Formats: sequence, C-alpha cells, structure tokens
Amino acid sequence: QVLDELGDLMFVAVNLSRHLKANPEQVMRAANDKFELRFRHMEAALQAQGKDQSAMDLASLEAAWQDTKQSLNNSP
Repeated sequence: QVLDELGDLMFVAVNLSRHLKANPEQVMRAANDKFELRFRHMEAALQAQGKDQSAMDLASLEAAWQDTKQSLNNSP
C-alpha cells in the first residue's frame, strides 16, 4: 500500500515538472547535487568540531543538518 502511494507521489511530481516545462531528470539531478553539497559541508563541519557523525543521535544530526542548510543559504 505504501509503495503504491509512493509511486503515485512520484507520478504527480513528474507531471508537475512537465506542467512547469522542467525536465524531471534535470530537476532530480539538481536536487541530488544540492543534497550532496550540503552533506559534504555538514561532514566537514562535524569533522572540524571533532565529532563522529556515526556516534551522533538523530536529533544532533538533524541540528547539524539544519545548521548546514542555514549556513549555505546565508553565504553569498
């Protein structure tokens, strides 16, 4: 059931992309690139702080993720 709903959601996203005259594959690649940039930035920040992300709890990882997003969004 959940996989059916996930498929429906993906179908809607592709159709929305087409409606906006955007290439869904390019949109997804850009989203992946943005995610990878953020993740690498977060990894570097945690390493600079001497933190081991594999030992961090979910709340701490989420806080680090939000800090990274804010930092990158505020940079020129």
